[in-house]
Amino acid sequence: MLVASILLVYALEEAGTQYGWGSVQIVAPLVIAVVCWGAFVQYEILLEKGKVGKRNEGGSRGAEPIFPMRLLKGRVLVGMLLFVCPSLSPLLNSLMMEYW
Repeated sequence: MLVASILLVYALEEAGTQYGWGSVQIVAPLVIAVVCWGAFVQYEILLEKGKVGKRNEGGSRGAEPIFPMRLLKGRVLVGMLLFVCPSLSPLLNSLMMEYW
């Protein structure tokens, strides 16, 4: 998740300023970021199903997914996430600009 986020931010920051959108310096980090995000989501799904991760002595899994994918089955929660997450971006940006 960290690698994917860093590559995505790098590509979006450098695109159009130092390099063109079609240059290899932008396209390669974007492609690698998408692959890393896909691998992360796949790992989270497998972790939730219990197919990966070590078991404790009691038989329960030690590792839990960061974001349980079963939450995406509820339409109300998905709608809320799609609405609230982008809406919070300007608020967080203004708070950071205020205190930095």
